Amino acid sequence: MVSLANNTAHQPYAIRPYETAHQQETLAFLSSVFAESGKVFDICGRHCMYADITHNFERFWLLFDGRAIIGTAAVRAHKGTVCELKALYILQKYYGQKLGYALLQTAIAFAQSRRFTSLLLDTVSSSIRALKLYEKMGFRRIPRYNDNPYADIFMELNLTELQSQAGET
Repeated sequence: MVSLANNTAHQPYAIRPYETAHQQETLAFLSSVFAESGKVFDICGRHCMYADITHNFERFWLLFDGRAIIGTAAVRAHKGTVCELKALYILQKYYGQKLGYALLQTAIAFAQSRRFTSLLLDTVSSSIRALKLYEKMGFRRIPRYNDNPYADIFMELNLTELQSQAGET
């Protein structure tokens, strides 16, 4: 569990690995966060990977405010030593608190600990806040690497290079 500062008088925010006991709450969160951005959460279609989180991801994290899920992030294997960032979502009312940064750092640290050499992601150009975060963290735009018809931006973080830079400081 990772604890984070919280601007309120109650418990701090916490990032915890997904447990199957949280399946229904996780699906409800995903439905809410998709609705906030005007999208439909389709658990029986394009979002079916969330029906079995335990088997479809290397690791999936939940960000809590007390007992409420307010964010998620995930890493799944792609090919060989390459993995993919998935499900980096935060409820809008929590924007601006560096919680997306904390989730992304958690995912990057996990990918490095598992000796992945590269972390890919796909996103949409309308996700301006996310794009700024990804670029700040060192992701670079790359050609399309998958057939996701909804994504129009594809990025990669070279984890080997990132590890080398960390060793130099």
